Amino acid sequence: MIFTLFAPTIDDVKLILDDKDVLMDKQSDGTFICSVDNLSDGDHQYKFQISKKGWVLTTSIDIIDPYATKYDPDEQVGYITIKNGKRYEEEFKWQYDQIKLPDNKELILYELYVADFSDSGKFLSIIEKLDYLSDLGINAIELMPIMGSKEKEHDWGYLPRHFFCLKSTYGSINDLKLLVDKCHQRKIRVFLDCVFNHSDKDASLALIDRNYWYYKGRHHPDDPFWWGPEFNYEFEDKNLNIKPAVKFITDVVKYWIREFHLDGIRFDA
Repeated sequence: MIFTLFAPTIDDVKLILDDKDVLMDKQSDGTFICSVDNLSDGDHQYKFQISKKGWVLTTSIDIIDPYATKYDPDEQVGYITIKNGKRYEEEFKWQYDQIKLPDNKELILYELYVADFSDSGKFLSIIEKLDYLSDLGINAIELMPIMGSKEKEHDWGYLPRHFFCLKSTYGSINDLKLLVDKCHQRKIRVFLDCVFNHSDKDASLALIDRNYWYYKGRHHPDDPFWWGPEFNYEFEDKNLNIKPAVKFITDVVKYWIREFHLDGIRFDA
């Protein structure tokens, strides 16, 4: 099993996997990499310990993998599932991909906050109310932000920490897939409200090196509505020939569209 972390400004990285510490090798492109063999079947917790050397002291902190798709908010770790020696994701069979959905110019859209739309605040509870939504005459829903954030605080999802994860209180990956599939069965398109202007100050990228992915200070210092570190889409690492923020958010968008068969994304500014 290969583990990687892109952290070009960091000096050393250790993988902490269950009760193992594995020193990772830094590649010329700024990616740290290591391989762990013979992982047993089941769930495995992991995180990275990143270290940066100063003039006198070396500072080290633990972070969750920025690309983790599942995490434990209590333990503050990502986790993976292994089956037959390989990374395993529960299979989902899409049934309604072939159904023709409304064109953009025909959309009647309903914005929906998962936590408040039903008593349980779950994806599966939304499915129970799809007939109600259809009877209203809508043919599209926009889910307010559902990415991993502070689990016990009501920030409406606008302080994302884990861009590849679902907020755990809403349900599982397959719960969301089932919701999208059932919407498509009723010719309802599904859009996702995504926060790509900023992140929570404790998001993994901000902890690795805030100045690499974000503006060094407040991009608009006079704006009273400052939520957190703002992604710097203009910065280019000329040594690696990449724009780090652009690369990361592009990966995020591709993941959500591909994995959940979403019909569109709203870029929240």
